[in-house]
Amino acid sequence: MRKRALLSLTVLAVVTAMVLGVAGCSKGGKEGAITLGIPIPLSGVFGVYGEAMKQATELAVSEINASGGLLGREVKVVYGDTQSDVQPTIDVVKSLIEKDNVDALIGIISSANRDAVIPTVFRAKKILIYPTTYEGGVAANFHDTGARYVFTTGPVSEQYIKPFIPWIIENRGDSFYLLGMDYIYGTGSIANAKQYIAEAGGTVVGEEYIPFGTTDFSAVLNRIAAAKPEVVFAVIAGDDLVYLVKQFHEFGLKDQGIAFTTSELDESYLQALGAEAAEGIACSYPYFMQVQNPQNEAFLAKMRAAYGDDVLVSLAHESQYYSIWLYANAVEAAGTVETEAVIAALEEAQVDAPQGLVSIRKTDHQAIVGDVIAVVEPDPNKPYWEWLKIVDQTESIEPALQGDIYGGQ
Repeated sequence: MRKRALLSLTVLAVVTAMVLGVAGCSKGGKEGAITLGIPIPLSGVFGVYGEAMKQATELAVSEINASGGLLGREVKVVYGDTQSDVQPTIDVVKSLIEKDNVDALIGIISSANRDAVIPTVFRAKKILIYPTTYEGGVAANFHDTGARYVFTTGPVSEQYIKPFIPWIIENRGDSFYLLGMDYIYGTGSIANAKQYIAEAGGTVVGEEYIPFGTTDFSAVLNRIAAAKPEVVFAVIAGDDLVYLVKQFHEFGLKDQGIAFTTSELDESYLQALGAEAAEGIACSYPYFMQVQNPQNEAFLAKMRAAYGDDVLVSLAHESQYYSIWLYANAVEAAGTVETEAVIAALEEAQVDAPQGLVSIRKTDHQAIVGDVIAVVEPDPNKPYWEWLKIVDQTESIEPALQGDIYGGQ
């Protein structure tokens, strides 16, 4: 294992102010600076995640610079609004590489957007760290065409959907109606969920794929009511999830004995949903604010010092935050920002993240993370983020290989 000079997040001092110019820089860094390109959706259906990733970036980079930067050099940031769509993401990534000459890219939400830019990072030989939940397979699908430059630091389905399904069957029911977003992430995640349901002895009585921007779910909910499942499992995110959950409640499906479960809900949704609609929802992610460990306690203290006591911290914050630190650790270990050297260092990297230890698997550049299952239990005497009660937790889930970066699929 390479020496990780910046490994431990717990020993960092609590930062109470942002370093001016780090977050809002719109041009590449000054001479000698290390520049990170942050392509994130600051508008569109995934805008809530982009804002979270921006806050996490500001915090991590301010900490790095307060600690002396990387290799004695200041770290600068250039943001690009991917607008939650493919073509803007391609345009943003090309601009960050060609105009701003960034040293690496950390960001992107949509799986379709990620896949669309891999040819660009391959041609430019730039590292892309993708910190978002995803359906898996980048190392196989882009073997010899860019996968070496991509590090998937968010969880794959085996790490947060597979452990969730047996819990759902034991605690909510074994007949499922599946809802997925109508693109690669939703279809891939639902395909994986169907496999896990079958392996756990459950059945699927219906499945549908929902276009982005759907606000009226009445026809879908009527079909669910007619199918009479015990469980709805939804891979629906962003504003669409808010509309779905509220209308699920309005249709009285919970009163008909149908439980709502999802792999996409976190603290950022709870205020918009309200207590009645959110009550009883079960969800699964590697990180929630209620995770109990010293790293998370320190992380939340720093987030609150920077953004106020009421800040809602989500997986989008946490995974972007530790992904930047993984890159920082790798640069320090490599002693350079040269791409090949940093790739080699990232392949041995790990970090004490707020969720716990996160490491990178060399073979497929997949992060090894854990899982947390939580249930929404509203309490008028508690802040929204304390409505999520952790009911199960697993550390360091190692999924099947997502391909082989070096030895073929």
